[in-house]
Amino acid sequence: MGQTDSGQATSGSFHHPPPADGSSDGLYLSLLESLPLFVFRKDVDGKFLFANQRFCDLLGMKREDLVGKTDFDLFPADQAEKFRNDDLKVMRTGDVFEDVEEHTKDGSTHYVEVLKTVVRNSSGQVLGIQGMFWDVSRRVQAEEDLLQSNWELQHEIVERAQADKALRDSEALYHSLVDNLPIYVTRIGLDGRITYVNENYCRLIGLKREDILGKTNYDFHPPEFAKKYTEDERRVAVTGEVFSAVEKNRRGDEIRYYEVRKSPVRDSEGIVTEIQAVFWDVTERHEAEYQRDRAEEALRKAKEEAESANRA
Repeated sequence: MGQTDSGQATSGSFHHPPPADGSSDGLYLSLLESLPLFVFRKDVDGKFLFANQRFCDLLGMKREDLVGKTDFDLFPADQAEKFRNDDLKVMRTGDVFEDVEEHTKDGSTHYVEVLKTVVRNSSGQVLGIQGMFWDVSRRVQAEEDLLQSNWELQHEIVERAQADKALRDSEALYHSLVDNLPIYVTRIGLDGRITYVNENYCRLIGLKREDILGKTNYDFHPPEFAKKYTEDERRVAVTGEVFSAVEKNRRGDEIRYYEVRKSPVRDSEGIVTEIQAVFWDVTERHEAEYQRDRAEEALRKAKEEAESANRA
């Protein structure tokens, strides 16, 4: 394997995963294809080595046509230069890169959250970077709508000597939107027992991996939730279809909402052997939308009362 003076492996030193099957690489590729994310990998020279189908569809390219190209082949020069500088920083420092980027196309503005990490081999040599991004336009728009609604509500309430409470509510609602959405991954056997969990899931449950594996939904969730989760997984196993939903979960006295995607894991013969579940916390978004509706309703009532007072 080649290596540069900076300890980075030369291009061509790692490749994209093989087709999905029951192997570790296959499970990894299956995960990348099931996530509602755009995922790619590049070597130290900035050449694309892999992209999931969602990323290829976004660019309107086949994977084999994308591999070997750089950002400068695909994007305007200033944008490509930014992407390359971000990649170089990740490889130089080893730090995780996170950013929310604004993109405009055909007069429409979209926001994406970007995450980039360094890829190393077993010897610690830098092979390149792995990146993923996802659309957060809805979240950004909800923030903007909420801020606008709160401003209008404050204006009405200030005229009625209630500005202090409105300001506190506005700040609380705003800060509830700033958290990022962690991703949790589990795999469940056809017997309903957990066969794999990632570290985020371990932290969520508050247990070590060895204390989770072999358990079922009923060991970690209230019976009514565990029953539903198990039924959803059985349905995926029988139909082979992906399950997607926003679900409510109770941990102690706290209610959390998660966006969930469950998909079948197949062996080399296409037989479903496990269910892969991917989910992430959307409680802040759920609560923000609920509070925004309440703010708009309060604003409507305040305006109606003001109009009634003016007519009196």
